[in-house]
Amino acid sequence: SPYQISIKTYGEEKNKRLQIGLTLNANLTVSNNSNFSGGFGFQIRSGKERFEDFGKDDKWRVFYGVDGVYGLALNSFVDNVRLQFSGGIAPFVGLQYRINERLSIFTEASYQAVLQLAPSSDATSIGLNGSFLPPAAIWVAFDFYKKEEEKIKEK
Repeated sequence: SPYQISIKTYGEEKNKRLQIGLTLNANLTVSNNSNFSGGFGFQIRSGKERFEDFGKDDKWRVFYGVDGVYGLALNSFVDNVRLQFSGGIAPFVGLQYRINERLSIFTEASYQAVLQLAPSSDATSIGLNGSFLPPAAIWVAFDFYKKEEEKIKEK
């Protein structure tokens, strides 16, 4: 999803994570009869990750785990509106570099296996989709979490 918000809770050896994403596309063909086609999609990924820190001052982190993937899409093609539901799993692996205590950059790759259901008035389409999502983006993360030793130093 090109528009995504990610939230993580931190633990000693593993984290919980939640990602919410949106997609939107529209196309209007103007001719004798105007035709609209487009779509809206909403995706949620949630799961757990384990991690290992390494390197000088533990600046590097490799993380891995499995997410549940859920989606809802509404597509319209010239007088044909179709709703699609999807759900599946996505194992992932990623690499993170901590610039300082609050700011980091990371990338991740995953493989998604998703079951898709698209009901319509005359039939229901069922499909199984598998896709590899390579580490094609570098994300910037800001950590709002304060460690216990930081809270003690402030007092």
